[in-house]
Amino acid sequence: MKPASSASTAAGKAQGSSSQQAPAALPGRSSSPSRSDGASPGDARSTSPTKAAPRTDQQAQKQHGSRAGGSAGDGPGTLPALAAVQSALRSVAEEQAGVVADICGVHAMEIATCVAELDRMGAAAEQLRAAKEAAGGELQRSGTALASACRELGGLLGAGTHLAAAVGGLRALRRLLARCDEVGALLAQRRLFAAWQLLERVKRQDLALALELLSCGPQAAIALALPLAVGGAGAGPGADGSEQEGRDGAGELQPAGPGGSAPAASALPARQQEAVVRLRSFLQSLISELEGAIEYYALAEFNNWLVGVRAESRQVGLRAIRQAAIARQAEEDCAAERRTAAAALLGTRDAGGGGDGGAAAATATAAAAGAVARGAAAVASSGFRREMAREGAAPSTQAPAAGTVAASGAGRGGRTRATGAGSTGTGSGPGPPVDLAGLHPGQPLQAIQSLLSRHRAAASLPPAPTATLSDATTPPLHGLDMRGLHRCVHIHRCLGRLPGLRRYYLTQRRLQLAADLAPPAAFLEGYQAYLAQLTGFFVVEDAVRSAATDLASAIPGADPGSLLWEGAAGGLRGVLGGALEEALRGGAPAAIMLMIKDFMLLVCSALVARGFSTAPITELLSSSSRRYHELLTASVALRLGRALAADGLEEGAAVGSAAVAAELEGRLGLPAALEGQGGRPTVPYTAPYSPSVPAILQAVRGFVNDSIAYLRGLLSPWELAPAVLAARDRLMAKTVVDALSDHTTRLLAAEEAALGGPGAAGGPGAAAGGKAGVPPPPLPPWRAPRRVMRLVANAVCLAASVGALDEWTLQQVRPLGAMAAAVAAAASAGGSSGGAPSLLTAAAARGGAARSAAAAAALSALPTGVGDTPGAGSSAAVLAALRSVAEGAERGLLRLLGWRVEALVARERALEWLPQGPLPGSPAPSHVAEELVAVLRESFDAACCILPRSSYLFLARAVIRAAGNAFMALMREGVKAYNLFAVERLAADVAAVDRCLAGLALPVPGLAAEFAEPRQLCALLLAPKVEEVLIPEVRRQRYPSLDLAGLVVVLERYREQARVGREKTGHVSRRTVEGVAKQLRGQMVAGTAVSGLRVLEDV
Repeated sequence: MKPASSASTAAGKAQGSSSQQAPAALPGRSSSPSRSDGASPGDARSTSPTKAAPRTDQQAQKQHGSRAGGSAGDGPGTLPALAAVQSALRSVAEEQAGVVADICGVHAMEIATCVAELDRMGAAAEQLRAAKEAAGGELQRSGTALASACRELGGLLGAGTHLAAAVGGLRALRRLLARCDEVGALLAQRRLFAAWQLLERVKRQDLALALELLSCGPQAAIALALPLAVGGAGAGPGADGSEQEGRDGAGELQPAGPGGSAPAASALPARQQEAVVRLRSFLQSLISELEGAIEYYALAEFNNWLVGVRAESRQVGLRAIRQAAIARQAEEDCAAERRTAAAALLGTRDAGGGGDGGAAAATATAAAAGAVARGAAAVASSGFRREMAREGAAPSTQAPAAGTVAASGAGRGGRTRATGAGSTGTGSGPGPPVDLAGLHPGQPLQAIQSLLSRHRAAASLPPAPTATLSDATTPPLHGLDMRGLHRCVHIHRCLGRLPGLRRYYLTQRRLQLAADLAPPAAFLEGYQAYLAQLTGFFVVEDAVRSAATDLASAIPGADPGSLLWEGAAGGLRGVLGGALEEALRGGAPAAIMLMIKDFMLLVCSALVARGFSTAPITELLSSSSRRYHELLTASVALRLGRALAADGLEEGAAVGSAAVAAELEGRLGLPAALEGQGGRPTVPYTAPYSPSVPAILQAVRGFVNDSIAYLRGLLSPWELAPAVLAARDRLMAKTVVDALSDHTTRLLAAEEAALGGPGAAGGPGAAAGGKAGVPPPPLPPWRAPRRVMRLVANAVCLAASVGALDEWTLQQVRPLGAMAAAVAAAASAGGSSGGAPSLLTAAAARGGAARSAAAAAALSALPTGVGDTPGAGSSAAVLAALRSVAEGAERGLLRLLGWRVEALVARERALEWLPQGPLPGSPAPSHVAEELVAVLRESFDAACCILPRSSYLFLARAVIRAAGNAFMALMREGVKAYNLFAVERLAADVAAVDRCLAGLALPVPGLAAEFAEPRQLCALLLAPKVEEVLIPEVRRQRYPSLDLAGLVVVLERYREQARVGREKTGHVSRRTVEGVAKQLRGQMVAGTAVSGLRVLEDV
C-alpha cells in the first residue's frame, strides 16, 4: 500500500498546484476582449475551465485503469489490491477536481483578464518579429559586403606578415653569415676562444632563428615581422651598412603583436622545399665547419707544441737530471758535515773526560770548546757551504762614492741630512721609515723639501741587485712554452671534445715515445743524450698531468703519463739490457758500467720525484751488479798481476818517513814487524813485506770503493754493508788468493829450476846416483830461497791487515755507524779518555787475524739474513785462504830445503865407508857436512829475518827432521857396508850439525830432539858395549829415538876392521854385532822390544 499512498499524494500535489495557478488567470480572462481569429488553443481551455478538469480526471482514470489492467495481468493475487488503489485514486481525483473547479469559479475574471493581456502582447510580438526580419535582411546584405572586405584585408595582412618574415629571415641569414665571417676573422687572428664564444652565440641565437624560419614556424614569422611592424618601410640597413634590428636589451627578437601564421613547410612547392633543405644543410654544415676549423687550429697549435716539446725534451731532461745530481751532492755534503760534527763531538768527549780539580776541568772545558770551534769552522769552511753562500749572495754593486746631501730650510730645527747609500734612519738607504710627525714640526715647507730630497736620492741610487738563475734554481721547464697545450685543452673543453683530444694526445705521445726509445747506434757514446731525452719526455708528462688535469684518463687511478711510462719502462729495460750486454761483450771496462749506473740513478731520482715508479730500471741495475763485479774483479786481477810481476821479493818495502809509516800501519793496517822480530822499529826501516802488499791492499780498497759506488742507491742502507763485505771477501778469497798462489807456484818452479830441485833435471836422484866411491855431479850453488820466504811473510801481513780492512770498509759504508761502534767498543773496553778511540787498530796473529773491538762491534750490529751477511766470521774464508797461501809457500820452501839437505846427505854415499885405517884429519867432519852446515845456517838466518816466529819454528824443525831422516836413510839404504872408521867420520858430521843448531841466532826449543836418531846411532856404534842396546831399560834411557827395525838393518851391514897393519883396532867384532842384531830381531818378533816414541809436532 505504500506505493498507492505515494501516488495519491503526488496526484494531490499536482491538483493543488493546478488549482493555485488557475485562479490567477481568471481575472484577466474576465477583463480581456474576445479573442481574435489568431488566438491560440489555450484560449478554449480558459473559456471552459470546468470541462478541462474532468477530462483530465478521466484521462487519469484511464491511465490508472490501463496500469491496473497491466498489473492485473501480472497475476490473480494482485487484482484486489490494485482495485482498491484505483478507487482511492479516483476519490482523490474527484476531490481535487472539485477543488480546481471551485478555484476557477472564484478567479474566473482574473483569468480572463490575463488571457486578454496575453493576446495584446502576442500582437506586439508579431509586429516586432516582422520588423526584425526586415532589419535582418538588411544586416545580412551589409555583413556579406563587410565579410568580403575582411577577407581581402586578412589576405593583405598575411601577405604583409609573410613579406616581413621573408625580409626578417633574409636579414637573419645576413646577420648569421656576417657573424660567421667574424668568426673566420677571429680564426685568422688565432683568437680561438673569442671565435668559439661568438660561434656559440651564433648557434644559440642566429642559427636557431634561421632553422625555425626554415621550418616555417609561426613564432619565427611573428618575431621576424617585428621590424616591419615597428619601423615600417623605413626599417632596413643603416647608413653605415649595419642592419637596424628590433631587439630588446638581451639581443633577442621580440614579437610586435598578433599576425597571420606562416604556412606549413609541407604547403610549399617541392622546388621551394628542396631549396629550404639545401639552405638548412648549408647553414648547419657552415657552423660545423667553423667548429672544425676552431678544433683544427687548436690541434695545429697543439702539434706545434708537441714538436717544440720534443725538441726541448733533451734540455728539460738534462735540467731535471742536473737538479737530481745537485740534490744527491747536497745529501753527500750534508752527510760529510754530519761526520765532521760527529768527529768534533768525539773529540769534545775525549778532551773533557780526564783530570781532576778546577784547573784540569778548566783545561778540559777549553779543549772541548776548541774542538767544537774547530768542528764548526770545518763545517762552515766546507766547499758545500761556500758554494751555497756564493749562490745565495746577490751580485755585487758599487755604492755611491758620496752621499747625497739634502739641505733643510733655515730656521729653528733646520739641519742637513746625508742620504747616502749606506745611511739608515731617515736616509734613503735601507732603514726604518721617516717619522713624518717629527720631521720639521711646524715647518711644512721644509718637511716637504726634505721628503723630496729623500726621494730624489733614492731614485739616483742603482737598482737593487736581483738573484740570478742557477742550475739549482732553474726549473726544468724553463723556457718551454706551454700555451699551445693550454689553449688546445681549453678549446676542446669548450667544444666538449676532450675524450677525442685525450686519444689524440696519447697516440701522438706514443709515437714520440716509440721514436725516443730507439737506442742510438753507439750507445756508450750517446747514452746520456738518449736517457736525457726520455727523462725530459716524462718530466713534460708530469707537467701536463699537473697543468692539464682534464687530460687525465677516464680509468680511475691512471693518467696518460702513467700509461706511457708503463709501456716505456719494459722497453727501456730491454734497450738498456741489450745495450749493456753488447757494450760489455765489446770489452768495455767496469768504469763504463759505473758511469751508466750513476746516470741511470739520477734519471730514476728525477722520475721518482715526479711520481713514476722506476722499479724495473733499478732491478736491471741490481741484476747487472754481478756482471759489474766480474769486470771489476778482472780489472783488479790485472792490477795484482802487474804488481806481483813488478815485485822482485828480494827486500822488504822501505819506510822512509813517518807519513809513510802512518799510511802503512794506521790506514792499511800492515804490521811494522812480524812476530818474533822485536818491537816496532824506528823510521826509517824496512818492512817485513814487499812493495806488492800495499799495492794489493790499495787495489782491494779501490774495488771496495767502486763496489760501494755501484751498489749505493740500488740497495738500502742495511743491505749495502753486507753486500759490499761479501763482494770484498769473494775478491780476497778468490782473486787475491789465486794470484798469490799462482805467483807462488811460478816462483817455486823457478827456484827449483835454478837450484836443480826435485822438479828439474839433475834432481836428488841424479845428485845421489851412482855407486859408492863414484863422485856425483856437482850441485848448483846454494842461495837461500828468500823470495819464497817473502811470499810467506806477505801472506801473513795480508792476513794481519784484514781487521783494518774491515774497519775501513765499514767506515766507507756507514761512517756514523762505524764511529758509534768504535765509541761503544772503546767504552766497553775501558779505553783511556785522553784521545779519540782509534778505528784502525791492527790485529795480526798467525792462524787467524782477530778483529779490533770497533770492527767486531760494527759487524755485530749489522742485520742478519740479508744476502751474505758478515757476522763475527765474515772474513774467516779470507783468512783461511791466506793461511793456505802461506802454508803452500811454507811447504814449497820446505820442499826446496829438504831436497837440498837430502841431496847433500846423499852425496856422502860417494865417500869411503870401508877405510883400512883412520881417515885423514879424523875426527874432523867431511866437506859434505860442512856444506850442509853452511846451507842450514844461511837458510835459518834468512828465515829468522823474514818469516814470523811460528813459520820459522815450523821450518827449522821440519828441515832438521828431514836431515835426520836423510842420515838414517843413508845408513839403511845408501851404504852397503861400513866400519867404525867411517862411523867416526859420520859422528863428526853429526856433531857439526849439532853445533850449527846450537849456534842459531833464534834458538828453537826442541830442535835437537829432531836430530836425535843419527846422533844416538853414532853413539851406539861407537859405544864400548854394543850389546847394552838389548836391555830395554838402557835402550829407553840412552837410545829412545832409535827405530829397532832400522837399527837391525844398520847392524847387519857392519864390517869389522880388526887390525891396521899389525896393530889391533879394538873395534867390536862382527860376530858380536850380528848376535846383537839377531837378538833384537827375536825381541821384535817376541814382542818384548819397546821402541822410543817420536812425537812430531806440526805447527
